[in-house]
Amino acid sequence: MIEILRQKTIENSGLKMNKSGDCKTLSNYIQEKHDEFISYNTLRRFFGVINSDIQPSSLTLDIISRFNGYKNYMHFSRLFKFNNKWKFQSDIYEIINITDSNLFIEKLENRINHSLDYVSIIVQVVRELILENRFDDVINVFSLKQLDINNISYDEVINVANGVGTILRKKKVEKNIFFKLLKVENYRNLVFTVYVDYSYLNGYYLTELLCLKKIAIEEETEVFSKCLENLYLYLNLEKIKYKKIIIKDNFHPILKSRIIAQELFIEHENIELVLEKYYQNITKSNLRIEHFYELIITSMVTKNLDVMRFIIKKLNQSRGEIFLYQLRHTQHYLLMKSIYFSSISDKNNYYKTIRNFNLLGVSESYKGFLKIFHIISMYNIENDNDKYLIEYTHLSNQLRYPLFSIDYIKNYNSKN
Repeated sequence: MIEILRQKTIENSGLKMNKSGDCKTLSNYIQEKHDEFISYNTLRRFFGVINSDIQPSSLTLDIISRFNGYKNYMHFSRLFKFNNKWKFQSDIYEIINITDSNLFIEKLENRINHSLDYVSIIVQVVRELILENRFDDVINVFSLKQLDINNISYDEVINVANGVGTILRKKKVEKNIFFKLLKVENYRNLVFTVYVDYSYLNGYYLTELLCLKKIAIEEETEVFSKCLENLYLYLNLEKIKYKKIIIKDNFHPILKSRIIAQELFIEHENIELVLEKYYQNITKSNLRIEHFYELIITSMVTKNLDVMRFIIKKLNQSRGEIFLYQLRHTQHYLLMKSIYFSSISDKNNYYKTIRNFNLLGVSESYKGFLKIFHIISMYNIENDNDKYLIEYTHLSNQLRYPLFSIDYIKNYNSKN
């Protein structure tokens, strides 16, 4: 903070503070205008005009802070970050207001190149651009090399996905815009394949899936889209299209889980044999819960209690790792366990499990969709409580998936 105080003083005084004359001028100014005395030698040491190992005293810091408009150094330390935040916010608005696309990108790049938290800047800018229908600028932003998925952390990826995904689901976007966005690899990697919007598979997300079929894309994204299309068909009571999707070693664990989850849409005499073979290939992984990520979701969708039981058994063997990874993965797993125990009328284990579940902790793009299963678990355990039936009906009408009929909830625990 002391270095920031130095820079702030240079800005406010208009002096370079790199020579004794500047220090004398500032000393005189403070004496005349603020009726406080600070020697020019003290200022020379403070600004490094002369070499010194002496640290500035609290009195020196207080006087210089008051020169800059603060009550004292503590006041400066506490409030500067807020003042700086307003300046930062002003800079962002100024950039967004630039209508020339080339100048806009130039100014944005310059700003993010001087910020450690540049991803948050980009998310805010993109959201504003979407609200203003400036999709050409959105496409240019996603084309920036700074947004390459290899250049940012996992948490930053989630920040981009949630920040952009939550506004796209509320905004009417033309098909040709999605087509252009999906051509940009950074958009596919940071939004489309991360903010997997299960609540809008009958809406804008389906539009994106259909657009993707006309674009040359990487193999992983193509496989991902086939899995999502199968889920869309299943939820709409239609026959799934892709029955044999091959898992490759280089695929991400969650993608592998999506692929193996397709087996649940197909009738098997013993699905556990299929899953056991899959499990043997992932036993050395440190991310085992990721390998079950979509199996957890799909087992609930297909009401497959055998698969739920299999997952619980396997993950219980590695219980330590489950709660050390991402909160949302754990919450999905807890929900699946809850619906399993409610379906077999094991009230004791149901209540022990559900008390650790928090719907706010599930993935943002899954939230409305997974709430269906939370309601079903309570409906099962409360002996067909009409209150939950009303909640279920209201939510299923919002989601508009024919699978979620009244029969679906009433007969959920019949498939054992």
